[in-house]
Amino acid sequence: MSALPPLQPWHRTLLQEEFSALRHGDTDFDGYLQRETLLFDELARTTASWVQNDEAYVYSRCNPAGAPQRLAGGAPFNRSQRLDLPRPLGQALLIHGLSDSPYSMKALAESLSTPSRSTPRAKSTARPRP
Repeated sequence: MSALPPLQPWHRTLLQEEFSALRHGDTDFDGYLQRETLLFDELARTTASWVQNDEAYVYSRCNPAGAPQRLAGGAPFNRSQRLDLPRPLGQALLIHGLSDSPYSMKALAESLSTPSRSTPRAKSTARPRP
């Protein structure tokens, strides 16, 4: 007998379109976004077959009509994103942890993409050569 509740479908389901470094390691970011679309499409087809009146599903992040999805206001914050600027000063790749989502990086990404006059600039500490 286990003290833990039974595993739900989202704990057991393996999706075929999941990214694999062995299969997709030479993919650029645009190719990765295409793979991600295939994965989310497969996820939508898969979750449509799950028992949707089960309490665990109703309140899960897998439920497209659930509270976590409503909090995002329908925005694709759980998807990879690129913020393009007309004249970028540099680039940054933000990576979230295993227990989080791209949404957790959104505020930081937006702050990095917003030019500000009050942002301190790096200064060289090198001494001029004689």
